[in-house]
Amino acid sequence: MIQNHNVNTAVVVFHEIYGINEHILEVCQQYRNRGYAVYCPDLLDGAEAFPYSRQPEAYEHFKRNIGFDVYKNYVRLLSEVRPKYRSIVLVGYSVGATIAWRCSATGLCDGMVGYYGSRIRDYSEVEPKCTSLLIFAENEPSFDPCDLALAIGKKKNTSIVTLSGHHGFCDRFTANYNPSSAAKAQLLTDEFLAGIKIGS
Repeated sequence: MIQNHNVNTAVVVFHEIYGINEHILEVCQQYRNRGYAVYCPDLLDGAEAFPYSRQPEAYEHFKRNIGFDVYKNYVRLLSEVRPKYRSIVLVGYSVGATIAWRCSATGLCDGMVGYYGSRIRDYSEVEPKCTSLLIFAENEPSFDPCDLALAIGKKKNTSIVTLSGHHGFCDRFTANYNPSSAAKAQLLTDEFLAGIKIGS
């Protein structure tokens, strides 16, 4: 968890099933370098991150021991952090995007960006109380992003963008890394964050 209370905006990063790995550490450092306070809750409670080769095991661990109701734990974190910053933005990847999506309905954050949160489709009833940007890959093995866009794209405060590539296209440590789409997604996120800062 990286903290800096001398800035106005905090970014809370929610990682994937693998834990706080090289990709997430890079993401956190990137936002800190840009002048944001950064928080990164560890869903694995300090356990070593799973390598990508153990994806089935990492997913089973998440289902059995964590689950998406863990977002309630982070409502407490957001409640504690809220008074310290003018703006709080959630950035989540995969399962972390779904957790961030559920947190977006609490009224405790000012923005939410979710990268390829495929399980958001199980929580389409969520009504974000903050501006939300959902970024999906065109090629998802378990669902059709176009169907999800139709289901939640008309929600207030919610924008959906679909980019070419597969699940995980922003992670340069994976085989699904797509530099072009990763760059587009980062530009969208940077513009989103800039808009939050200007509006705060």
